[in-house]
Amino acid sequence: MSEDVGIQKNNSDRVATGITNHSSRTAVTRRVAFFLALCILSLGLLHLVSTVIMDHVSIDQIVRTDIPTYRLRFRMFSLDREMALPAWFSSLLMTFNGVLLLVLAWVRHHKQQGNVWAWVTMALVFFFLSIDESVAIHETLPERVREWLGPYATGLLYYAWYVPLLAVMAVLVWFWVPAWWRLPAALRWGLAGGVAVFIGGAVVVEAFMGMIMHSYGMEDPPLQNAPWSIKLLIVAEELVELLGMSIVACSLLHHLAPQLKLTVINESQPIV
Repeated sequence: MSEDVGIQKNNSDRVATGITNHSSRTAVTRRVAFFLALCILSLGLLHLVSTVIMDHVSIDQIVRTDIPTYRLRFRMFSLDREMALPAWFSSLLMTFNGVLLLVLAWVRHHKQQGNVWAWVTMALVFFFLSIDESVAIHETLPERVREWLGPYATGLLYYAWYVPLLAVMAVLVWFWVPAWWRLPAALRWGLAGGVAVFIGGAVVVEAFMGMIMHSYGMEDPPLQNAPWSIKLLIVAEELVELLGMSIVACSLLHHLAPQLKLTVINESQPIV
């Protein structure tokens, strides 16, 4: 009889611990998701406000000088520039995801679950994306790819830098799929959804922006004096990319919170 009571107590303790862990990591994920959503919306709003100011406010109304220093300040909030606050935030978010993927690789190695190198290589890809976000390596590809495509470099293929990169991604996905399929369902579909949203912004929206720019006879996407259709597409592209990276980050945090011993302090209770 005492053995049955002991077994029932152990089972109850395990259930209570599981519920506590699930509740704790859900709270962590919600806090991080709220913070990232707030950052993304703030960056989008700052970008739109700075764009309107640069379009409609003259230099003389801001400063009494011939040097438009105020434009340099407002460009810090531009979503389509490398040395700007949104690019730095995006780069940090990608680096954060790369670190979380390395932690995932370490956890799976510690538990002898295999496929460690798949997550290490994915982490390296995220680190490369972080560097590219800061220095815009992919911006050197459009001209070369357009020369390679020749007369086909029009419409959706006008910004065709993503053609060779998609080929590389196809090979990497083929390498990652077996490891991805062995993940828990929540993490598996969270990663897939986040990457799909990111590619939707980086490739699909970029392709439509290239088509519109080609119809206007424009080479680069300058914000000043550009049609609002292009300006809004720039906002959509960058914010969708950030949304995709945020989904990846929240999915990884939700899975790794117990291993990282992450928890949320209840503010209603005093800290002793």
